[in-house]
Amino acid sequence: MVIVLAACGRFGFDRVPDCEMCDAGELPPDAAPMFDAPRGMPGVDTDGDTVFDDTDNCIAVQNVTQHDEDTDGYGDVCDNCPTYTNVDQSNVREINAGAAADTVGDACDPRPTQPGESIVHFETFEGTALGASWNVISGTWTVAGDAVAQPSLISDQRMHDSAAVSGTDYIVETTYTFSGFDSGNVNGGVLYRMTNNNGWLCAVFRDDSTSPVVSRLMLWTIQNGAANFQRSEAVVSEPAVGSSYRIRAGAAGSNHYCALDSFQSGPNAPFTSNQNADGIGGLRTNRTTGTYAYFVVYALGGPI
Repeated sequence: MVIVLAACGRFGFDRVPDCEMCDAGELPPDAAPMFDAPRGMPGVDTDGDTVFDDTDNCIAVQNVTQHDEDTDGYGDVCDNCPTYTNVDQSNVREINAGAAADTVGDACDPRPTQPGESIVHFETFEGTALGASWNVISGTWTVAGDAVAQPSLISDQRMHDSAAVSGTDYIVETTYTFSGFDSGNVNGGVLYRMTNNNGWLCAVFRDDSTSPVVSRLMLWTIQNGAANFQRSEAVVSEPAVGSSYRIRAGAAGSNHYCALDSFQSGPNAPFTSNQNADGIGGLRTNRTTGTYAYFVVYALGGPI
């Protein structure tokens, strides 16, 4: 299921009368969370989605399924970080740095102190089928259990999302969980700036043919479907069956980014190149099986 996010206010909190900070996205100190209390009036359905306000996790935006990817109490359609748990919905770091707040919350913003970001595409993988924008290039991909699975140990299992692009400057994000490995060089990750079979790959890599085992976050260029040219890397913990990694990758101009969790901390493999300068995003495994929990695209307002 594809989610189109909307600005829907700070539901779940009392609004302080005449609060000048509220419109700027800052939570007043005396605005207490109300997630253990009713959110609205029982028997009232403000957004007309058949879910009454006292239990609706997005009171002003229709969301019949009430899907909440990060289980923080805010439904995906009105969560300013739908894949990062952020009960306070904080979005003040741009303001504190003297800039205007954008629409992406502090917890997930690729550039939390600079303006210009937005969430332009969010695929939740609800249901039992891929959305119409997905193009399976190779492999068998199945949707179930709120995730998409790739069950083959064959090389270059790949699909592209034609909706997952915002110009040339964007970040894609997913959480990938390994479920099986072939021997030798295996990896699972995200694609960006793909045109036909050429583009970029950021993936968690493991090679158990060496001693000790080599485990890296790696940035490659993809040429004719193959990850032939390694560009940058960072050391990561060795993946095992059940290991999960939040992978974020993309580019702004010639600046390329490949990281786990955050671009400000944690494993990071940046690179500079004008090769494969535009294109769409996607998912790819190579001789590993696993599941992708979601797929989200952030438009970038500038380099990180």
